[in-house]
Amino acid sequence: SVVGGRRANGLVIIQSSTPSHPLLMALAAADPGRAGEIETTLRQDLQLPPFGGLAIVEGAGAGEFVDSLPATVRVGGDAERRQVRAESASMLSDALSEGRRPSRGRLRVAVEPAR
Repeated sequence: SVVGGRRANGLVIIQSSTPSHPLLMALAAADPGRAGEIETTLRQDLQLPPFGGLAIVEGAGAGEFVDSLPATVRVGGDAERRQVRAESASMLSDALSEGRRPSRGRLRVAVEPAR
């Protein structure tokens, strides 16, 4: 949360169970360049956007939908909120287009990066 404001030399307070995390240390040192490098490396290692494709599938039909996706994607989560990951945005898009709409229930698919 932010305490004060820009004019009052406000502070940003971050609560974390891992205060020695390299990203938090870079932010505490006011080193946005290093923070960006850490975040980029982490996203690349985890194949998160922009280095991979990610979608959140929500709704009563989420389970039925993700069960119909090809094996080219990884699926996590449970019940009405699932995460779908692929090696690239185009692989994710192709896999999602192969999914079958659920017979019942609503479905919301949020894709990152947006296309």
